[in-house]
Amino acid sequence: MKNEDSKATEAASGLNDKLGPFDWWVFSTALCDGVLMLTCKKTGAYGIVRDPTEEEWNAAFHAPSNPYKWRGGDERVEVQAINL
Repeated sequence: MKNEDSKATEAASGLNDKLGPFDWWVFSTALCDGVLMLTCKKTGAYGIVRDPTEEEWNAAFHAPSNPYKWRGGDERVEVQAINL
């Protein structure tokens, strides 16, 4: 039986195949959950990155006022919602 993380990764891969590469931008963090929050400028999808590195977490501190392009790889983004 697959765990939830592998299901999310599989789902993101499937969406990536259908929609082409996402254009992920970090816009915030969720402090309680310890995740980075991302949005795709191409599709309007929302995603999260679990277990960011310390460097990624520190970089995201200013993301609410200065969003930046995610360069950590699509495979690490769990798609949470998509507006098609």
